Amino acid sequence: MASPVFKTGLAANIVAGGFDSLPPPPVGKRSWKHFDRALAGSLPAGRNGSTSGGAANRNREPAQSHQGRGKKMSIELNHIVVHVKDRWASAHFLANILGVEVGAEWARFAPVTTANGVTIDFGEAKDFRPQHCAFLVSEPEFDAALARIKASGAKFYAEFDGTGVGQTNGLYGGRGVYFDDPNGHKFELITRPYGPVPQRWVNGAAVKWHD
Repeated sequence: MASPVFKTGLAANIVAGGFDSLPPPPVGKRSWKHFDRALAGSLPAGRNGSTSGGAANRNREPAQSHQGRGKKMSIELNHIVVHVKDRWASAHFLANILGVEVGAEWARFAPVTTANGVTIDFGEAKDFRPQHCAFLVSEPEFDAALARIKASGAKFYAEFDGTGVGQTNGLYGGRGVYFDDPNGHKFELITRPYGPVPQRWVNGAAVKWHD
């Protein structure tokens, strides 16, 4: 079974409230400077050497460099840090839902890596804010993952705001579902990338999103 793809189009929304909500840099050899350089594209695209991180972006025009129009950026998301109470329990929970393996310990992190080389590093902390990650999967993978979500007893729903409990959505011509992890983080599975026009799932139908 192919591994799910981390939806890099949500890079700016990985942490609730934006990257400003990240905790202070940790004490030790691995600092947020390392994390920032990874996001800036100066590290390899994946810890395992993968360079296919751009495959799951939304259906929008590729980002262009601020140094000049027409120059496409080569920046890819490398990894993110998700803080939890128990890094191994959380990593195994997500890996089980996705049908992938948890990687070997890296520093103080329990890593889960997707097909496009993006690594979700679970690290332990006493205080943290809920985060959101979305994964692009195939239709068969969606069915299998949804069955595992149900078997785990995790709460799942059709919309980000928690409406449509026990349901999936049909946004952007595909299927999607949100589910909670034991630490309150909100994960999402989609079978089609988000389109250029935002949608919401209301009363069993996709409608144009508005405030």
